[in-house]
Amino acid sequence: MKCPFCKEEILDDAIKCRYCGSMLSGTENISNTTKPSGGNGKYTDYSQVPWFRKNWFAILCFFIFTPALFLVLVTGDVYYKKKGQLITYGKVAKNFSLVWCVFTFIYLAVAAFQD
Repeated sequence: MKCPFCKEEILDDAIKCRYCGSMLSGTENISNTTKPSGGNGKYTDYSQVPWFRKNWFAILCFFIFTPALFLVLVTGDVYYKKKGQLITYGKVAKNFSLVWCVFTFIYLAVAAFQD
């Protein structure tokens, strides 16, 4: 289907256009995603997001416990709330955090084997 606002091609069950950011109306779109399926579903409200997928936990792990951040980023998205909307980390932020994790692992490995 095409976004009614920017006319870009989007998924049929999309709630928000990934190109222009417009919220899509229609009960068929919203009713399919009101409840996440298992742990990998799409969340529609910040209260549905598990604590380990929230922004505050990712920031804490970024500075204190990098392996936990690595696991969270590899297995799914990190969510935060901005202007009342639920947003996930973008590709740049996610990739930067993953690179940070890899460099931290390398640094710790090198430091462990040096005297």
